[in-house]
Amino acid sequence: MDVILPIEVFTMGNLAMINIHGNDLTGQLPSEVGLLTSLTYLQVSMNQFDGPIPTDIGRLTSIQRLRIYSNVFTGSLPSELGQLTNMTSFSCYLNSINGSLPTNLGRLTGIQSLRMYSNDFTGSVPSELGQLTNMTDLQVSRNALSGSLPTDLGRLAGIQVLLAHRNAFSGFLPSELGKLINMTRFSCYRNSLNGSIPSELGWLTSMEQLTVYRNTFTGSLPSELGLMTNMTSFSCYLNSIDGSVPTDLGRLTSIQVLRMYSNDFTGSVPSELGQLTSMTNFQVSQNYLSGSQPHELGRLSNLTRLNMRHNFLSGSLPTEAGLLTQLTALSLRSNSFDGPLPSELGLLSKLTLVCC
Repeated sequence: MDVILPIEVFTMGNLAMINIHGNDLTGQLPSEVGLLTSLTYLQVSMNQFDGPIPTDIGRLTSIQRLRIYSNVFTGSLPSELGQLTNMTSFSCYLNSINGSLPTNLGRLTGIQSLRMYSNDFTGSVPSELGQLTNMTDLQVSRNALSGSLPTDLGRLAGIQVLLAHRNAFSGFLPSELGKLINMTRFSCYRNSLNGSIPSELGWLTSMEQLTVYRNTFTGSLPSELGLMTNMTSFSCYLNSIDGSVPTDLGRLTSIQVLRMYSNDFTGSVPSELGQLTSMTNFQVSQNYLSGSQPHELGRLSNLTRLNMRHNFLSGSLPTEAGLLTQLTALSLRSNSFDGPLPSELGLLSKLTLVCC
Protein backbone atom coordinates (compact mmCIF):
# COMPACT_ATOMS: atom_id res chain seq x y z
CA MET A 1 0.00 0.00 0.00
CA ASP A 2 1.75 3.16 -1.20
CA VAL A 3 -1.01 5.63 -0.33
CA ILE A 4 -0.60 6.32 3.36
CA LEU A 5 -3.63 8.48 3.95
CA PRO A 6 -6.19 9.97 1.57
CA ILE A 7 -5.06 13.42 0.50
CA GLU A 8 -8.31 14.82 1.88
CA VAL A 9 -7.07 14.11 5.40
CA PHE A 10 -4.57 16.94 5.10
CA THR A 11 -7.35 19.50 4.53
CA MET A 12 -8.95 18.74 7.91
CA GLY A 13 -7.52 21.70 9.74
CA ASN A 14 -9.34 20.88 12.99
CA LEU A 15 -8.18 17.26 13.18
CA ALA A 16 -6.79 16.66 16.67
CA MET A 17 -5.77 13.00 16.58
CA ILE A 18 -4.43 10.47 14.07
CA ASN A 19 -3.82 6.87 15.09
CA ILE A 20 -2.81 4.47 12.29
CA HIS A 21 -0.68 2.24 14.49
CA GLY A 22 0.16 -1.26 13.25
CA ASN A 23 -1.30 -1.29 9.74
CA ASP A 24 1.75 -2.34 7.66
CA LEU A 25 1.54 0.91 5.72
CA THR A 26 4.46 1.71 3.42
CA GLY A 27 5.95 4.69 1.62
CA GLN A 28 7.03 8.01 3.05
CA LEU A 29 5.25 10.17 5.58
CA PRO A 30 3.97 13.07 3.44
CA SER A 31 5.21 16.57 4.15
CA GLU A 32 1.55 17.63 4.06
CA VAL A 33 1.25 16.27 7.59
CA GLY A 34 2.56 19.69 8.60
CA LEU A 35 -0.77 21.22 7.52
CA LEU A 36 -2.56 19.56 10.45
CA THR A 37 -1.65 22.27 12.90
CA SER A 38 -4.41 21.31 15.37
CA LEU A 39 -3.00 17.82 15.91
CA THR A 40 -2.24 16.97 19.52
CA TYR A 41 -1.62 13.24 18.96
CA LEU A 42 0.06 11.57 15.99
CA GLN A 43 0.57 7.80 16.16
CA VAL A 44 2.06 6.13 13.06
CA SER A 45 4.16 3.46 14.78
CA MET A 46 4.56 -0.19 13.80
CA ASN A 47 4.19 0.34 10.06
CA GLN A 48 6.74 0.24 7.23
CA PHE A 49 7.15 3.96 6.61
CA ASP A 50 10.57 4.77 5.18
CA GLY A 51 12.58 7.73 4.02
CA PRO A 52 13.26 10.84 6.08
CA ILE A 53 10.98 12.34 8.68
CA PRO A 54 9.55 15.44 6.95
CA THR A 55 10.83 18.75 8.29
CA ASP A 56 7.25 20.08 8.05
CA ILE A 57 6.47 18.04 11.13
CA GLY A 58 7.94 21.00 12.99
CA ARG A 59 4.77 22.95 12.14
CA LEU A 60 2.66 20.76 14.46
CA THR A 61 3.08 23.17 17.34
CA SER A 62 0.01 21.83 19.18
CA ILE A 63 1.34 18.27 19.23
CA GLN A 64 1.67 16.67 22.65
CA ARG A 65 2.42 13.05 21.77
CA LEU A 66 4.36 12.06 18.66
CA ARG A 67 4.94 8.34 18.12
CA ILE A 68 6.75 7.13 15.01
CA TYR A 69 8.56 4.09 16.43
CA SER A 70 8.98 0.70 14.75
CA ASN A 71 9.18 1.86 11.14
CA VAL A 72 12.14 2.10 8.75
CA PHE A 73 12.65 5.86 8.79
CA THR A 74 16.12 6.95 7.65
CA GLY A 75 18.00 10.22 7.45
CA SER A 76 18.60 12.57 10.33
CA LEU A 77 16.18 13.81 12.94
CA PRO A 78 14.94 17.23 11.76
CA SER A 79 16.00 20.10 13.98
CA GLU A 80 12.50 21.53 13.45
CA LEU A 81 11.31 19.12 16.14
CA GLY A 82 12.62 21.71 18.57
CA GLN A 83 9.65 23.91 17.64
CA LEU A 84 7.19 21.43 19.20
CA THR A 85 7.37 23.03 22.62
CA ASN A 86 4.03 21.56 23.77
CA MET A 87 5.24 18.01 23.25
CA THR A 88 5.32 15.78 26.31
CA SER A 89 6.22 12.47 24.64
CA PHE A 90 8.35 11.64 21.59
CA SER A 91 9.12 8.05 20.56
CA CYS A 92 11.19 7.31 17.45
CA TYR A 93 12.87 4.08 18.57
CA LEU A 94 13.40 1.03 16.38
CA ASN A 95 14.07 2.88 13.13
CA SER A 96 17.24 3.56 11.12
CA ILE A 97 17.53 7.26 11.86
CA ASN A 98 21.12 8.51 11.75
CA GLY A 99 23.14 11.66 12.22
CA SER A 100 23.52 13.55 15.45
CA LEU A 101 20.89 14.34 18.04
CA PRO A 102 19.70 17.91 17.33
CA THR A 103 20.66 20.43 19.99
CA ASN A 104 17.21 21.98 19.42
CA LEU A 105 15.71 19.08 21.37
CA GLY A 106 16.79 21.11 24.38
CA ARG A 107 13.90 23.49 23.62
CA LEU A 108 11.30 20.81 24.40
CA THR A 109 11.02 21.95 27.99
CA GLY A 110 7.67 20.22 28.54
CA ILE A 111 8.91 16.82 27.40
CA GLN A 112 8.52 13.97 29.86
CA SER A 113 9.42 10.94 27.74
CA LEU A 114 12.10 10.88 25.03
CA ARG A 115 12.72 7.41 23.58
CA MET A 116 15.23 7.28 20.73
CA TYR A 117 16.86 3.89 21.24
CA SER A 118 17.73 1.33 18.56
CA ASN A 119 18.59 3.73 15.76
CA ASP A 120 21.88 4.73 14.13
CA PHE A 121 22.51 8.03 15.89
CA THR A 122 26.13 9.18 16.06
CA GLY A 123 27.98 12.01 17.76
CA SER A 124 27.61 13.05 21.36
CA VAL A 125 24.60 13.57 23.59
CA PRO A 126 23.88 17.33 23.46
CA SER A 127 24.40 19.10 26.76
CA GLU A 128 21.20 21.01 25.92
CA LEU A 129 19.19 17.94 26.98
CA GLY A 130 20.00 19.01 30.52
CA GLN A 131 17.40 21.77 30.08
CA LEU A 132 14.58 19.18 29.94
CA THR A 133 13.91 19.29 33.65
CA ASN A 134 10.41 17.77 33.35
CA MET A 135 11.72 14.61 31.74
CA THR A 136 11.16 11.32 33.55
CA ASP A 137 12.26 8.87 30.83
CA LEU A 138 15.30 9.26 28.53
CA GLN A 139 16.35 6.29 26.40
CA VAL A 140 19.20 6.57 23.88
CA SER A 141 20.51 3.01 24.10
CA ARG A 142 21.55 0.84 21.14
CA ASN A 143 22.90 3.59 18.91
CA ALA A 144 26.44 4.61 17.93
CA LEU A 145 26.69 7.63 20.23
CA SER A 146 30.15 8.56 21.48
CA GLY A 147 31.98 11.06 23.65
CA SER A 148 31.33 11.62 27.32
CA LEU A 149 27.97 11.58 29.03
CA PRO A 150 27.35 15.30 29.64
CA THR A 151 27.47 16.55 33.21
CA ASP A 152 24.32 18.56 32.39
CA LEU A 153 22.33 15.34 32.69
CA GLY A 154 22.62 15.96 36.41
CA ARG A 155 20.03 18.73 35.98
CA LEU A 156 17.26 16.26 35.07
CA ALA A 157 15.84 16.33 38.57
CA GLY A 158 12.69 14.39 37.68
CA ILE A 159 14.32 11.60 35.69
CA GLN A 160 13.32 8.08 36.67
CA VAL A 161 14.69 6.03 33.76
CA LEU A 162 17.99 6.79 31.98
CA LEU A 163 19.16 4.14 29.53
CA ALA A 164 22.41 4.72 27.61
CA HIS A 165 23.67 1.17 27.07
CA ARG A 166 25.19 -0.30 23.90
CA ASN A 167 26.79 2.84 22.51
CA ALA A 168 30.41 3.98 22.26
CA PHE A 169 30.49 6.38 25.20
CA SER A 170 33.88 7.02 26.81
CA GLY A 171 35.28 9.08 29.66
CA PHE A 172 34.17 9.14 33.27
CA LEU A 173 30.68 8.54 34.60
CA PRO A 174 29.63 12.04 35.76
CA SER A 175 29.38 12.42 39.51
CA GLU A 176 26.49 14.82 38.80
CA LEU A 177 24.30 11.77 38.19
CA GLY A 178 24.15 11.51 41.96
CA LYS A 179 21.72 14.44 41.91
CA LEU A 180 19.06 12.39 40.12
CA ILE A 181 17.46 11.20 43.32
CA ASN A 182 14.23 10.01 41.64
CA MET A 183 15.99 7.63 39.27
CA THR A 184 14.97 3.98 39.51
CA ARG A 185 16.76 2.55 36.44
CA PHE A 186 20.17 3.48 35.06
CA SER A 187 22.07 1.47 32.49
CA CYS A 188 25.31 2.30 30.69
CA TYR A 189 26.55 -1.22 29.96
CA ARG A 190 28.53 -2.14 26.85
CA ASN A 191 30.29 1.19 26.42
CA SER A 192 33.90 2.28 26.95
CA LEU A 193 33.41 4.28 30.12
CA ASN A 194 36.40 4.37 32.45
CA GLY A 195 37.60 5.69 35.77
CA SER A 196 35.95 4.92 39.07
CA ILE A 197 32.26 4.46 39.70
CA PRO A 198 31.42 7.73 41.49
CA SER A 199 30.53 7.46 45.16
CA GLU A 200 27.75 10.01 44.53
CA LEU A 201 25.67 7.24 42.96
CA GLY A 202 24.99 6.12 46.51
CA TRP A 203 22.67 9.11 46.87
CA LEU A 204 20.26 7.49 44.42
CA THR A 205 18.22 5.81 47.12
CA SER A 206 15.25 5.20 44.77
CA MET A 207 17.43 3.12 42.44
CA GLU A 208 16.14 -0.36 41.65
CA GLN A 209 18.26 -1.48 38.70
CA LEU A 210 21.86 -0.31 38.22
CA THR A 211 23.61 -1.87 35.23
CA VAL A 212 27.19 -0.80 34.46
CA TYR A 213 28.79 -4.01 33.16
CA ARG A 214 31.18 -4.38 30.23
CA ASN A 215 32.99 -1.06 30.44
CA THR A 216 36.54 -0.35 31.60
CA PHE A 217 35.77 0.92 35.10
CA THR A 218 38.66 0.79 37.57
CA GLY A 219 39.16 1.66 41.22
CA SER A 220 37.21 0.25 44.09
CA LEU A 221 33.48 -0.16 44.43
CA PRO A 222 32.20 2.74 46.57
CA SER A 223 30.80 1.69 49.92
CA GLU A 224 28.07 4.31 49.39
CA LEU A 225 26.30 1.84 47.11
CA GLY A 226 25.07 0.27 50.32
CA LEU A 227 22.72 3.24 50.71
CA MET A 228 20.66 2.07 47.71
CA THR A 229 18.40 -0.09 49.81
CA ASN A 230 15.65 -0.30 47.15
CA MET A 231 17.97 -1.85 44.60
CA THR A 232 16.90 -5.24 43.26
CA SER A 233 19.59 -5.72 40.59
CA PHE A 234 23.23 -4.60 40.38
CA SER A 235 25.51 -5.77 37.58
CA CYS A 236 29.10 -4.51 37.33
CA TYR A 237 30.76 -7.55 35.74
CA LEU A 238 33.40 -7.46 33.00
CA ASN A 239 35.21 -4.38 34.25
CA SER A 240 38.53 -3.87 36.05
CA ILE A 241 37.14 -2.90 39.45
CA ASP A 242 39.52 -3.77 42.28
CA GLY A 243 39.77 -3.58 46.03
CA SER A 244 37.58 -5.48 48.43
CA VAL A 245 33.87 -6.18 48.12
CA PRO A 246 32.32 -3.52 50.39
CA THR A 247 30.72 -4.86 53.55
CA ASP A 248 28.04 -2.18 53.09
CA LEU A 249 26.57 -4.23 50.26
CA GLY A 250 25.05 -6.26 53.08
CA ARG A 251 22.56 -3.41 53.51
CA LEU A 252 20.98 -4.06 50.09
CA THR A 253 18.25 -6.20 51.58
CA SER A 254 16.00 -5.87 48.49
CA ILE A 255 18.67 -7.15 46.10
CA GLN A 256 17.79 -10.17 44.00
CA VAL A 257 20.59 -10.14 41.41
CA LEU A 258 24.21 -9.30 42.30
CA ARG A 259 26.65 -9.94 39.45
CA MET A 260 30.25 -8.81 40.01
CA TYR A 261 32.22 -11.44 38.12
CA SER A 262 35.24 -10.84 35.87
CA ASN A 263 36.76 -7.97 37.81
CA ASP A 264 39.85 -7.63 40.02
CA PHE A 265 38.25 -7.84 43.46
CA THR A 266 40.52 -9.00 46.29
CA GLY A 267 40.04 -9.88 49.93
CA SER A 268 37.35 -12.10 51.35
CA VAL A 269 33.66 -12.48 50.62
CA PRO A 270 31.98 -10.35 53.32
CA SER A 271 29.89 -12.30 55.80
CA GLU A 272 27.43 -9.37 55.67
CA LEU A 273 26.22 -10.64 52.30
CA GLY A 274 24.40 -13.33 54.26
CA GLN A 275 21.83 -10.64 55.11
CA LEU A 276 20.67 -10.48 51.47
CA THR A 277 17.97 -13.08 51.91
CA SER A 278 15.99 -11.94 48.83
CA MET A 279 18.92 -12.68 46.54
CA THR A 280 18.41 -15.32 43.84
CA ASN A 281 21.52 -14.81 41.68
CA PHE A 282 25.00 -14.20 43.15
CA GLN A 283 28.05 -14.25 40.88
CA VAL A 284 31.57 -13.25 41.93
CA SER A 285 33.56 -15.63 39.72
CA GLN A 286 36.84 -14.75 37.98
CA ASN A 287 38.21 -12.37 40.59
CA TYR A 288 41.03 -12.62 43.13
CA LEU A 289 38.93 -13.31 46.20
CA SER A 290 40.52 -15.32 48.99
CA GLY A 291 39.78 -16.69 52.42
CA SER A 292 37.01 -19.09 53.32
CA GLN A 293 33.45 -19.07 52.15
CA PRO A 294 31.44 -17.42 54.94
CA HIS A 295 28.99 -19.63 56.82
CA GLU A 296 26.46 -16.79 56.65
CA LEU A 297 25.85 -17.49 52.96
CA GLY A 298 23.74 -20.40 54.16
CA ARG A 299 21.06 -17.84 55.03
CA LEU A 300 20.45 -17.07 51.34
CA SER A 301 17.46 -19.38 51.20
CA ASN A 302 16.13 -17.96 47.90
CA LEU A 303 19.39 -18.36 46.01
CA THR A 304 19.04 -20.27 42.74
CA ARG A 305 22.45 -19.53 41.23
CA LEU A 306 25.80 -19.28 43.04
CA ASN A 307 28.96 -18.82 41.00
CA MET A 308 32.30 -18.30 42.80
CA ARG A 309 34.62 -20.17 40.44
CA HIS A 310 38.11 -19.01 39.45
CA ASN A 311 39.11 -17.27 42.68
CA PHE A 312 41.54 -18.14 45.48
CA LEU A 313 38.99 -19.24 48.06
CA SER A 314 40.27 -21.79 50.56
CA GLY A 315 39.25 -23.88 53.52
CA SER A 316 36.42 -26.36 53.56
CA LEU A 317 32.98 -25.76 52.17
CA PRO A 318 30.62 -24.88 55.02
CA THR A 319 27.92 -27.39 55.83
CA GLU A 320 25.44 -24.48 55.71
CA ALA A 321 25.57 -24.79 51.92
CA GLY A 322 23.01 -27.55 52.40
CA LEU A 323 20.48 -24.90 53.45
CA LEU A 324 20.39 -23.40 49.94
CA THR A 325 17.49 -25.60 48.95
CA GLN A 326 16.41 -23.48 45.95
CA LEU A 327 19.83 -23.73 44.31
CA THR A 328 19.80 -24.96 40.69
CA ALA A 329 23.36 -24.00 39.65
CA LEU A 330 26.48 -24.17 41.83
CA SER A 331 29.96 -23.42 40.48
CA LEU A 332 32.97 -23.38 42.82
CA ARG A 333 35.72 -24.90 40.67
CA SER A 334 39.21 -23.46 40.25
CA ASN A 335 39.62 -22.39 43.87
CA SER A 336 41.76 -23.81 46.68
CA PHE A 337 39.11 -25.51 48.77
CA ASP A 338 40.25 -28.54 50.76
CA GLY A 339 38.57 -31.40 52.49
CA PRO A 340 35.59 -33.41 51.26
CA LEU A 341 32.42 -31.92 49.90
CA PRO A 342 29.90 -31.65 52.73
CA SER A 343 27.30 -34.39 52.63
CA GLU A 344 24.65 -31.72 53.12
CA LEU A 345 24.97 -30.85 49.43
CA GLY A 346 22.92 -33.98 48.85
CA LEU A 347 19.93 -32.08 50.22
CA LEU A 348 19.95 -29.71 47.24
CA SER A 349 17.41 -31.60 45.18
CA LYS A 350 16.91 -28.82 42.62
CA LEU A 351 20.53 -28.71 41.48
CA THR A 352 20.91 -29.23 37.73
CA LEU A 353 24.45 -27.84 37.35
CA VAL A 354 27.34 -28.52 39.73
CA CYS A 355 30.94 -27.51 39.00
CA CYS A 356 33.11 -28.12 42.04
